[in-house]
Amino acid sequence: MGYGFWGKTREADARIFCEKAYQRVHLAAWDGKWQGLSVQARFIFLNLVKIPVRNPGVRDKPPATPAESFPAGVLRELAEAGFVKVLPAASKTITARVVASDGLFDFGARMRTLRKMHLLSEGLPSEFAKYVSYAFYNDGVTIVLGGVLRHAGIEDFPSLEESLDRYVTHHRWPGWAARSLKNPLAERIVKVLREAGGPIPLAELAGRLKGSDPDKVRLALDLLVSHLALVEDLHPQTWELMVGFLPAVRAELTNADQPRQRPPLVAVDRPKEVGPDGSMIVNDLRAVLLEVVSEPPRLRQDKALFHKEIERFRVILEPLAGWISQALKWTDELRLNQALGWAYALGLIKQVSESKTLRLHLTPKGSQWLSSGLDEQYMDVFGVLTSPATNNERFDPRLRWFFPGVDPFDNHGPDDTRFLGVPLSVLTLENRKRSPYYWDARPEDRAALRTSIDRALATLKRGVFYRLDSVVSHLAFGEHNPLNLGRAPEKVSVFWHNRPVPPLEEQREEAARLMLDGLVRLRLIPLGCVRAAIDDEGRLAIAVEPRHDAYFGREVAPSDLAPGSTGEARVVVQPDFSVIVIGLNPAPAAELAPFCERTPQKGSHGAMILKVTRESVVKAVNHGLKPAEIVARLTRHASNDVPANVLREVKEWANWVRQVSCSTLFILRCPDRDTADRVMAALKRQAERLNDTLIAIDQKTLTAADRNKLQSQGIIVKANSEARPPKAKPKKPGR
Repeated sequence: MGYGFWGKTREADARIFCEKAYQRVHLAAWDGKWQGLSVQARFIFLNLVKIPVRNPGVRDKPPATPAESFPAGVLRELAEAGFVKVLPAASKTITARVVASDGLFDFGARMRTLRKMHLLSEGLPSEFAKYVSYAFYNDGVTIVLGGVLRHAGIEDFPSLEESLDRYVTHHRWPGWAARSLKNPLAERIVKVLREAGGPIPLAELAGRLKGSDPDKVRLALDLLVSHLALVEDLHPQTWELMVGFLPAVRAELTNADQPRQRPPLVAVDRPKEVGPDGSMIVNDLRAVLLEVVSEPPRLRQDKALFHKEIERFRVILEPLAGWISQALKWTDELRLNQALGWAYALGLIKQVSESKTLRLHLTPKGSQWLSSGLDEQYMDVFGVLTSPATNNERFDPRLRWFFPGVDPFDNHGPDDTRFLGVPLSVLTLENRKRSPYYWDARPEDRAALRTSIDRALATLKRGVFYRLDSVVSHLAFGEHNPLNLGRAPEKVSVFWHNRPVPPLEEQREEAARLMLDGLVRLRLIPLGCVRAAIDDEGRLAIAVEPRHDAYFGREVAPSDLAPGSTGEARVVVQPDFSVIVIGLNPAPAAELAPFCERTPQKGSHGAMILKVTRESVVKAVNHGLKPAEIVARLTRHASNDVPANVLREVKEWANWVRQVSCSTLFILRCPDRDTADRVMAALKRQAERLNDTLIAIDQKTLTAADRNKLQSQGIIVKANSEARPPKAKPKKPGR
């Protein structure tokens, strides 16, 4: 059968998915001949004989090698075995040449490929992925591998690269592939190779399967090779054909027979450096809101901050150690955008248009939140994350920084990304009429997953620092894996994004490690539920804090949620107009910030230094704060008597402020004083006399009735262009 192509006819390619580089149908006969060659003859063939092209043309000459390059005995051995033929000398200049025999292309291409890829060698880097790409058609092999997965009960549709990484290079694959073939000899071959403990010569395989037909053994072997359950290679010393499992598969098969040990928790007794105690998210949000109160920032047309405003806000953020920023993948810009996202999500700020200028202002809820206690602020933030996202929030561009490191709204399913920081869903399989899908997650499924994670983290002692890598490995191990909810793996469905995670131990453990690492870095550390530290080698460690209980829904005393925030803050007003706020209670700072400026000087932990200036007082009055309220707030929060000079200056600055109004006026230019008197008599209070001949009137109040009143007094109002004659255009020269 053939098909036409521009007047020519070519035979249809009958190769199957595993024959992209060479066909396997005639390889068995050549393998028998190869086994009969000496080691030297095999070496010479691999290095000197040139493989012909696949489909030579009528006039194409086969690639040749000079006969004198071959030892006489080896050349005779290769020729007698049928691997090469010798072309006699055509002239004095063209000596005898050696070419590959007809039909040797597939065998030669396979031998060159095996020698280059060294698939069974443990001492050389594996070229397995390159081998599959070179020898297999990608679409065809992907379909075949997917069929093996479905036969094994795995509901997954991976790409070729994912199939190789997740399944083919692991110890279960040879058994899955053999069972999917439904060929008893295939399963026996896999068993023989497992018992052999390593690769065996291809020529010996049929002899190890007693009572079997060698041709059927070879057919089963080709099927296993085409399904990537087995691979072929050349022995590095004898160049003999070998067959066996991939080194990675062989290593896993050896370890699979051994009992697994749970990775231990590694405690860090003396951390090299300890991170801040408290929520960095709450601290950043509070600092940004205080700056918004002090001076509402201007917004661009796209509702983003101007660059000048960004620099102003970046300065007020508390500096973080470099190792914390690196562990969380935070930058100053991300922290600022994240704090604004939180403010929008909590409804603490709003956009207000002020005379063609757009600014950010605090909402009444924002003012209340800022003056509330730290424990209440923590609970408000926790409440946002523990509740599911609404559909409207999924499409709000202002909330894209709400979750650092992951966009929570790219997957519109009911997963628990808000709480976990990673797109993961776990569903139980009981009482379900069909195979579950990630969209089927119910509130009880999310609650069960949170309970399972909470139970796993409860094994960590409070206040003890553990290396994070040991924590995730320890908690995700085997039957302790929180993703399985305490059930058998096949009794729950796990989805990462919208992709199912098969009920395989290694894949469920990998998903659990990713989930726990993301939960710690994206939620628990930024929210202050665990405290971060590093050991002497710079590895991240964590210690569970009491806020962890509040995040997982348990009641926590305010003193444990925000230590020191329940006490009264101390405010010291000094004669140099500096105001020092000492204590964690944010209420005084929230009320003083509108008429104070932040100083570049950094206070100690729990202390804030403000400055009262004339500019800050004028700005506060401009934003609607009454002079009496400014004085009342300063005296109410001061722990000491406000210095007399400060009190006097603040009162004078506040009362010094005056507001003037501006409006657009018409100017009536009268020819004389008498005319101006008649205009004032007609318009009365609507007009304002500027001098003897100029009268001003509001642009909006000069109505037709007013014009009639003026006309009754003999006065006609004309526009400026009507009152003055037009200027004559200058004549051009020469006219």
